[in-house]
Amino acid sequence: MEQTNKQIETYNQSRLLVVCPANCSVCNGAGQCQQCVDGFATNGGVGACLPCHPTCLTCSTPNNDGTCLTCSPDSVLDGSNYCRTCPSYYGSYCTSCDIYSCWACSPGYYVVYGSSGGCAACNPSPLCLTCTAFVCQSCVTHY
Repeated sequence: MEQTNKQIETYNQSRLLVVCPANCSVCNGAGQCQQCVDGFATNGGVGACLPCHPTCLTCSTPNNDGTCLTCSPDSVLDGSNYCRTCPSYYGSYCTSCDIYSCWACSPGYYVVYGSSGGCAACNPSPLCLTCTAFVCQSCVTHY
């Protein structure tokens, strides 16, 4: 997760300038973070922002893979707050899924519904970006 060096400044009740911790979006008058930017969380709800586990896009506790709130687009949040990649039986072009089906595919592929699931290449042209089986819905730029 890329850290941001932008620090937020605020004034406390005594009108003294308070600098919030790095990667903080909301802090209190004592300079303790109450809300972190995506990819970071406070340990215990208030304090410094620490990175989420690499599998999490947002989390409730830093550096803990079982506390994900949201996941990157190539993963799915399971019922135990872990981010999981799509099962290999959907193929390498499935970009969004759950344990029951593939919902979205990489550009140039479409979701195959039915018993096999997964993704298949758009036909008949490789110039097609989005499609449903044999019908091209959008093309690569300049086509």
